[in-house]
Amino acid sequence: MMDDFFWATIGFIFLSAIVSAFIRARKRDDCLQLIDDHFVTLVMKNGSTVWGDLQVFGRGLQLRYLAPHRTRRGLIKKGYLLYQKEMGEVLAACRFTGQLSPQEAAERRRQIEKTFNPNLWGRLERGWRNAYNTLRDAFTKALGKVIGRVVAVSESKVLSAGQQDVEGVGKELLQAAGDAYEPMLEAHIGHPVVIELAPPGGGADRIEIGGYLAEYTEHFIALFNVEHDAGEPFEATVSLDDPTRGIPADIAVQVGESDIQLVNLGRDFLIVRSLRRDEGSIHRLGATLPAGADIRFARPESTFTVELRRAASVDLVCPRQHAIVRYMGPRADVPEAADAVIPVHEDESVHFP
Repeated sequence: MMDDFFWATIGFIFLSAIVSAFIRARKRDDCLQLIDDHFVTLVMKNGSTVWGDLQVFGRGLQLRYLAPHRTRRGLIKKGYLLYQKEMGEVLAACRFTGQLSPQEAAERRRQIEKTFNPNLWGRLERGWRNAYNTLRDAFTKALGKVIGRVVAVSESKVLSAGQQDVEGVGKELLQAAGDAYEPMLEAHIGHPVVIELAPPGGGADRIEIGGYLAEYTEHFIALFNVEHDAGEPFEATVSLDDPTRGIPADIAVQVGESDIQLVNLGRDFLIVRSLRRDEGSIHRLGATLPAGADIRFARPESTFTVELRRAASVDLVCPRQHAIVRYMGPRADVPEAADAVIPVHEDESVHFP
């Protein structure tokens, strides 16, 4: 009987590894799928940014630039690849709705309707997924205990070594079909919340951002803003001789030997829409910078002008290792007296539509 169980265990590990690898290579995170094929800005932990049309894969992300970029060495770059092992370096993926195409805006409205006001089938589907995820860990632990008991009886070193493999592969196989279920977060789907986001560049103070919880998975949180204050666009002309002259106080400009760096020192998101050089050439950028993030581009030969926009609200998809849902916001279905809302502290970085 022990020999039969031994070979069954080996077969289970082998088969599960094949199946889980096949599924994981094709399954995409539910939060990331919300912004798939949209123009987004990836903000890294060090504050740097990269932007373009996003394509989500099972084990990484790809950004296609608006136009091919030629470096000073003559290298041509059409896009940016981010692999799964590097996902921990991403602080947030930002989507500014003010620059969505009509098709993308319509898709986003469908996402909001499906998530915030699901029909009967949508509620049943989500209920089944949550029930599945609740049972997943229990099944995996039970399987590990059964194998552990057999190991204790048989004293097989091979089985003992395979116990953790069976638990890991079993959980991996089950995880490929579902996401983590958290009742606290589930209760706030489609309702206002405030997340705390780690600051770009490793600062001490976390950033508070308000919005509507659109989705969550084991690895990501999606925060939408149903209504947007797009903000008035404005221009800033940068002189290489005096880069601080005429620049708003919430924007820092640093001129290097080969590049220019713009840093968002304010609380609102900063949209860097385009760059216009003196000779008249215009480069579309569209990068979204949260507080503390920066953008770099090749240094022009002379004075240049950047078109900017401050935006209070932007859709975000953040890794849960860097972001946490910290506060509940006012819910439309729960009447609250205006004079009963007592602010604990003033923080202009918290915005609700």
